[in-house]
Amino acid sequence: MTTTSPTTHESVVTGPPITPEHQVSSIPTTTGSPTPPPITCPEWDKVQNETFWLCNCTLARCIENNTIEIIPYECPEPEPITCTNGKKPVLQWDEFYCCQRFVCDCVCEGWGDPHYITFDGLFYSFQGNCTYVLMEEMLPRHHFKIYIDNVNCDPTEDVSCPRSIIVSYRSTVITLKNHNLIGAAQLEALIDGVSLRLPFTRHGVKVMNSGINMVMEIAHLQVVVTFGVTGFSVNLPWQHFGNNTQGHCGTCSNNQADDCMLPGGQLVENCAVMADYWPAKDLYQPECHVPPGIPTNSPLPEPTQKPCKPDSSVCDLLKDR
Repeated sequence: MTTTSPTTHESVVTGPPITPEHQVSSIPTTTGSPTPPPITCPEWDKVQNETFWLCNCTLARCIENNTIEIIPYECPEPEPITCTNGKKPVLQWDEFYCCQRFVCDCVCEGWGDPHYITFDGLFYSFQGNCTYVLMEEMLPRHHFKIYIDNVNCDPTEDVSCPRSIIVSYRSTVITLKNHNLIGAAQLEALIDGVSLRLPFTRHGVKVMNSGINMVMEIAHLQVVVTFGVTGFSVNLPWQHFGNNTQGHCGTCSNNQADDCMLPGGQLVENCAVMADYWPAKDLYQPECHVPPGIPTNSPLPEPTQKPCKPDSSVCDLLKDR
């Protein structure tokens, strides 16, 4: 007498489409007396009623005995949003590259003596005389960081100006420096104190000189940093940096309420107070000290002057001074 072992075959049925907000992955649970484990789909390593990605923006659900239900993945119409920094929203693919949604890229600007506009469009002024964290990642995903070096630039007034921008990306550290803070700009790009011949390219980083500005690009991350006579700008894509920045430029969350954040996550109501708490700790600055104690949320008066735009003429900048 001979017997044969039963064989299993996968079966496929088609179910109604599912949208991202209805995507689920569940295992049924019961209370009371113990029950046998749910029937599984061993060919897919899934349990009964578990939903999973199959391929090509298609979901599947385990029915039983290697029978799966194919569920087409329908993308909703992208919802319009408003960027608090005044920039135009851009479309971005989701993590599965199936559907698109609108997001707001991160743009931080500074000019004058100095004035800042955070990634989320919040304006503030800050007179500091140290090297500070302009932006860094909360969680180090790309090993990318930018410092700003502020120095006193007017002997008759308590005014500071950005002398240089220091960009650290992986093992490359490039300084964009202006040697003449009053008058015509004298721009230079350096690595380890050695002047670079522009245009310069290394490890995916490119530095160029337009005459009035130096421009640094990291093509892989779609990063663009400019620095020159009219100030600085930092352009970061939401795709790589959304909700993951901190420092003088804020959080890039499309929410101005969390821009004035101290190291450690505490929020204060005025970014001019916050800025003092972001000295570059991994640089030797014996004369730069963090203010004692943690500030309370007592707001300082906002500047009464209307901020000019970073792309204003030099005459506007002189009037602002």
